[in-house]
Amino acid sequence: MKVCFSLLWMIGLLCGMPALAKGIDLKGIEPLQPVEYMPEAEFLDKTKKTDETPFGDLYLEYKMQLPRDWTRTVDPPKSTPDATMKRMSDRVLGIIGEYISPPTFESRSYISIEALELDHEINARNWFVNFILAEGYAPTAMTEVSEQEVQAIYVDVQGDTSFIVRLKAIVNGPRVVLFRYYMPQENVATERVMQAQVVKSFQLVNPETATIESRKTFAFLDQSFFDYPASWTAESPRLRSIDRMRAQLYTGVRRNAPDGQVTIHTISRLLDTTLADEVKAYRQKLKIPGFTLGAMIEKIQYSNADPAMEFTATEVYRLVPEDTKMRGYELAISVMKGSEYFYIMTLITHAREEDFYQWARNMRAFRIMAETMRRFNDGGDDDRPEAPDMPPPAATRVTP
Repeated sequence: MKVCFSLLWMIGLLCGMPALAKGIDLKGIEPLQPVEYMPEAEFLDKTKKTDETPFGDLYLEYKMQLPRDWTRTVDPPKSTPDATMKRMSDRVLGIIGEYISPPTFESRSYISIEALELDHEINARNWFVNFILAEGYAPTAMTEVSEQEVQAIYVDVQGDTSFIVRLKAIVNGPRVVLFRYYMPQENVATERVMQAQVVKSFQLVNPETATIESRKTFAFLDQSFFDYPASWTAESPRLRSIDRMRAQLYTGVRRNAPDGQVTIHTISRLLDTTLADEVKAYRQKLKIPGFTLGAMIEKIQYSNADPAMEFTATEVYRLVPEDTKMRGYELAISVMKGSEYFYIMTLITHAREEDFYQWARNMRAFRIMAETMRRFNDGGDDDRPEAPDMPPPAATRVTP
């Protein structure tokens, strides 16, 4: 078995300029603690049902129970935004609803509902973590409800007032909606339960199943298939045998300086080999110039709709640069066993501490590729591209 890396890709991907670490210890964040809600009848008596459809977009329609004496300060937009506003450029959020508590001698609580059009595949938790890092906050508690929903609490200091912010972020198709309830810290004893119950009541009325990005299907001739986000580019060496095939994909503006790289090996089960032998050989011959394979960061369990596809745990390792001025990277390895082929997939990506958003995008794309790997393309879409039949780029080969 040959483990091949494109020299241009490796130089561009791994030898970038020094970068400031910007990360967060996700394992160190406590989950949200249970709240003893008030009885449902009492909650409904103290609140009023609110249902709005910003821009007339059914996929932005939301409903919630709003405290009965609160008022709306920002009307949900009724007209379709222009192209610039609709994109809400560079992850800047647009307010689609805002509500405030009655005036008192103290600071007032308020709710902000914002929306963003997403350009790349990312799950709700990682989108929120990237957002909170960019804003300079740190969550004190966070619970990932699903790939599409995350809830969290953080503190926001505004002037002389500290607000306890409880939120819910929901990815709905190619957009994310962020619901935040700001409560002055001095109101914790009297308002904490109401805050939690109102956040819980917020829902998007019309869940959308569309993906954030359009997807393409990669074909190893007619032997195996997988899907990948359209923002990735697929390249492949000439396929000389169906017993062993290899594909490479990258994302980024330049091929010789990608933001992420995925390599996929397929090995026929008709060969005199086992999956354990292939993985062992791969690990022994894995060499990346200028980097050493560091400690394992985590194990991830993927799943696949193809019942014939079996996963082992996906393992993520640090790639430690020998030159301390170079960026840190991560290597993800996913191993699968199908009815006719073994599959070994690797991802090289910026470390989460270096560029969290890019790392999150790359990990999400890698998961899509792994979880859609299949022997047959049941959709029968003949218009989808096969692996390009082209000579391989200049490569550094590590041979057994």
